[in-house]
Amino acid sequence: MQTLLSETSRAFDAHAQHYDALVESNALLQNMRAALWKEVTRRVAPPARLLDVGCGTGIDAMYFAQRGFSVTTIDASCEMVNQTRQRVARENLNVRVENFGADELEKLGDEKFDAIYSDLGPLNCVENLETVSKQCAAHLKPRGFVIVSVMARICPLEILYFTLRGDFKQATRRFPRAMIPVNLENGIVWTRYYDPHEFFQFFENDFRLGTYRALNLFLPPYLIRWYQHAGILTKPFTWLDARVSLLPFFRNMGDHFLMVLQKR
Repeated sequence: MQTLLSETSRAFDAHAQHYDALVESNALLQNMRAALWKEVTRRVAPPARLLDVGCGTGIDAMYFAQRGFSVTTIDASCEMVNQTRQRVARENLNVRVENFGADELEKLGDEKFDAIYSDLGPLNCVENLETVSKQCAAHLKPRGFVIVSVMARICPLEILYFTLRGDFKQATRRFPRAMIPVNLENGIVWTRYYDPHEFFQFFENDFRLGTYRALNLFLPPYLIRWYQHAGILTKPFTWLDARVSLLPFFRNMGDHFLMVLQKR
């Protein structure tokens, strides 16, 4: 377990300085990020205390801090944490930044939060989600929320895209129900993909399932070049994403899914 976590952290260390350039320029990724922002602000209001699990370079933390939330961030990657600290300093924001992983929340002592969020898949890189569930429950106030976006197992457009290219390995890469190595530049990120029901099983002893929906079911982020050049042709896909993402069957798929849990 520690070897997988260390290898994943090293991969993100090497990626940290390039992360913002790749992510902030991708409108489809930013749409997924905005969906989590909207869900968090629906559930809690400033000056609520938020815990950002897997903060990356601090994009989400900056958004919430600028709107009056009290934000604590954690990440297992030293370089991601360094990027977050630099961002916080540049923006002169009051954000606490710590360097440890999602399954080490006991390092927060007896701190309590109104909500815990994790954006764009950090929990896919955690081997023991039951530990995460118990620790999140321990650090939430009564009836507090966990709001997460998680990489989904079934992404129909990805399957179709790579199948048409004859790349069946990539088309089926999300299917294994175990941690698998995913290339990130010159490193390896150990990742497990989930369907929503499978993911919730790790949390059901400590949390009630609120809502969940598909994210970018018809416009996965790697189609960004087509999206940038297709103009009006993207509108039917955008319309479909907005209309069907909450519907039964469809909400179990997508590039990610967005889930809201409430402490029992």
